[in-house]
Amino acid sequence: MCIKTKLASTSFKLIFLYSVFLYSGFYIFNISQNDSNNNLAFAQLQTEFSISLEHLINENSPVLGDDDAPVTIFDFSDFQCPMCARYSKNIEPSIIADYVNTGKVKLVYKHFAIFGQDSINAAKVSQCVNEQGKFGEFKKILYDNQKGANTGWASKENLINFASQIPEINLESLNSCVESTRYDSMINTDLLQAMAYNFAGTPAFIVVKSDGSNPEVIGGAYPYPLFRSIIEKKLGGE
Repeated sequence: MCIKTKLASTSFKLIFLYSVFLYSGFYIFNISQNDSNNNLAFAQLQTEFSISLEHLINENSPVLGDDDAPVTIFDFSDFQCPMCARYSKNIEPSIIADYVNTGKVKLVYKHFAIFGQDSINAAKVSQCVNEQGKFGEFKKILYDNQKGANTGWASKENLINFASQIPEINLESLNSCVESTRYDSMINTDLLQAMAYNFAGTPAFIVVKSDGSNPEVIGGAYPYPLFRSIIEKKLGGE
């Protein structure tokens, strides 16, 4: 997991210094403590910041899977986070094959853009690409080309060049969208949601039944068997 260590802003612009810990090939924080804290935060926020599909899925969130899937996974990630890339490349494909393609799980991407302006740029361009139904292709390109955080690889110019690699992308519409402010509020809201849930870094996941009950947190790019066990538990009624 990519870890935040500092938060500074009163206008939704966040600057994080981050550190990482290596365990079994995954960068994570102390999961036993933080997952407990996160789940406690969920309980405390049920009335003030309710976990529901209506609350967490707005009309612009990138979604993969059937609307009627019995389980939803909310993926709070940053395109500059190396562990987010690891999840996307090594774990998510199994979730898609076993559960999304079979109608059991819906994946919802949320922008936990914590690394700085390049992260915000990537979130914004990805939303503009999503307008053209190409979010999945763009996400793959970004993670395949990911370099060090805030080294310029995710500059606005580079992001447009990455998007131009997608067949049938309309660059005129894309540029118009990128120059607008239509997704600024959404990206801020996603970030505030992650903060309200007390997430300690990226990636972070909420696995929840479609009625919004019994949400569970996965704090990091854990191996697929953990995701599978929690999904199966939800499908079994827990």
